[in-house]
Amino acid sequence: MGLPAQILHVYYKGLTLSVLDSDDKTALYTVNCRPLAFRIFSSDPSLESAPVASSSFHFVTTNVNLLLYNRAILLYREKTFTRSYTYVSPGAYSNENGSEKVLEQKMHWEAEDIMSGDFKLINPKGEVCAWFRNKVFSTTELGRFEIMESMEGREVEILLTGMAMLAMVQSGKFALMVIGGS
Repeated sequence: MGLPAQILHVYYKGLTLSVLDSDDKTALYTVNCRPLAFRIFSSDPSLESAPVASSSFHFVTTNVNLLLYNRAILLYREKTFTRSYTYVSPGAYSNENGSEKVLEQKMHWEAEDIMSGDFKLINPKGEVCAWFRNKVFSTTELGRFEIMESMEGREVEILLTGMAMLAMVQSGKFALMVIGGS
């Protein structure tokens, strides 16, 4: 396995989350939690203040409705007793014969092992596209997303789907922020 092309550090900042670049200083995104939802905003002051992505959780199912740049994505469990979540990625764009085509892929987040709290994002070929590295026992840092070269430019997709999965299966403090809102 190669080195990640990009690393996103996720920190608790009061009742929100702050997503920093690999230098651990440059703010990229802010995650605001509301009851049964969270929204991701760009930290770039030149961009409009509308969220770039959002989620909607449900009490009666393990499905999570996601919105990524106004495209709907469903994150769901394929099996009842699993810590694995699947979604159909809106994918990258392919330029064929002068026209852009979206390459959708069925992706899934799965636990690396039961004890670590680390997760990996797997593509249909079985390749790891991203990792979430849990910051065990930290009250200030949720962890970091390591994004492989094949997913460069799709960090918001990884952040959105990864955080939705984490709220459902692993992260106590973050899950409480999503359930109760901030």
